[in-house]
This record gives sequence, C-alpha cells and structure tokens, in this order.
Amino acid sequence: MIGAELITIDLLWAAAAALAAGLLFGFTGFGAALVMAPLFTLLWDARIAVGMSMILIAVASAQVLPSALKLCDRRQMALMGASACVTIPIGGWVLVSLDLELMRRIIGIVVVLITVALATGWRYPGVRQPGVTAAVGALSGILNGATSMGGPPAIFYLLSGPDRAEVSRANLIAFFAIMNVAGIITLIVAGVINWETTIRAGAGAPAILIGIAAGSWAFKRAADTTYRRVAIGILFIVGVAALVG
Repeated sequence: MIGAELITIDLLWAAAAALAAGLLFGFTGFGAALVMAPLFTLLWDARIAVGMSMILIAVASAQVLPSALKLCDRRQMALMGASACVTIPIGGWVLVSLDLELMRRIIGIVVVLITVALATGWRYPGVRQPGVTAAVGALSGILNGATSMGGPPAIFYLLSGPDRAEVSRANLIAFFAIMNVAGIITLIVAGVINWETTIRAGAGAPAILIGIAAGSWAFKRAADTTYRRVAIGILFIVGVAALVG
C-alpha cells in the first residue's frame, strides 16, 4: 500500500523539522516555511518539499487562526491578503522573465536594511491607509510567486506599526493563512500537491501541532520586546540568506 511505502526514516527527520517549524510559528505567527522547505529539500525533490511545507503550514494556520481572528484587523488583513492573491501570478511571470539571482540579492539588501531600522526601535506612527495596505499585499504576492520570499514586506509593515505583540502576531497569522490558501490552490492545479505529498505531510502534522502548542505557550509568557526581537532576528536571517544563498 502507498501509505506503508512512504513510511521511512526520512519522515522521522521531516517530523523533527516540522516540530521546530511549529515552535517558531507558534511563537511568531510566521517563519514555518523558512525551517521546513530547506530541510525538506535535503530529503526529497523540491516540488515535494514545497508541497509538504504548504500543507503543513495550512495545518498550522488551522490551529491558531480562530484565536488570531479575534485580535487581528480583519478588514486590513483581508485587503492585504486579497491583493497578494491577485499578484501571485505576476510573480510567476517575473520568475521566468527576470534575473532572479540579482533580484534575490536586492531583496536581501532591502530586508537587512529594514531589519536594522526595526532593531533601532523605529515605528510608523500613522494609521494604516487602505492603499498602502493593498500595495504591501501586492508586493508580497509578487515576491512570493517569484522567489517564495513573500513574507518580508508584510512582516516589516505589520511590525513597524504601534500594535501590541499579540495583535501583530494575529495579523501575520491571518495574512499568511490567506496567502497560503492561494499557494495551495496553485500547487494543486500545477499537480505538485497530490496524494503522495499529502500522505507525507500527514506524517509531520502531529509534530507541527505539538510545536505550535509549545510556541504559543511561550508567546503568552513573553514580553512584547522579546517578541519583536525574535521576529526581527528571523527577518534578519532571511535577508542574509537571500544575500549569500
């Protein structure tokens, strides 16, 4: 049976990666793909790795989204998420049209610079305007479709505001949940996500759920400054990885 054939030692390593991703996601509300996708590519083909990551992120989102919806700015996140979904196909065009290595490095430089700005304590004091929110979502969608690095614009935008840590985390969870749904639909249509990928991902689901529970527990006991430091640190790692990767 296909289920028995897929149960291998690789799935144990994948479960460990999912556990670590869950810890990070449970604490910050983002970053699970940063852990899982690179590690999964060491075990399987990149298509399988990306598909598994998408499915497990959906599992993660399903666990924390109900509580996040109580705190997040639903109208703003719906606008930002919808804008991202619309522009993901544009990112696909960018993928086949531009020099992605150069683009990735430019993104890395920008991410490092905005991380430094956040680390100094800078915050945007104004009200989030719908036009700016939509533009940030659109940029995230393009980058996600082109490079799978759609997170930095949204993370910077949401962390730079005056919101408390729990609200910033809830906004990030809601936004990435919307963008992940669009990504899953795209991968299903492309044939990347199939029964084999789903079964493999299912093996890692318990681990990521345990990790999320532990990460959420830690978040509830952390100060706002601790949350910002961890989130900014992850953003910095993404920028450096884009520069040297």
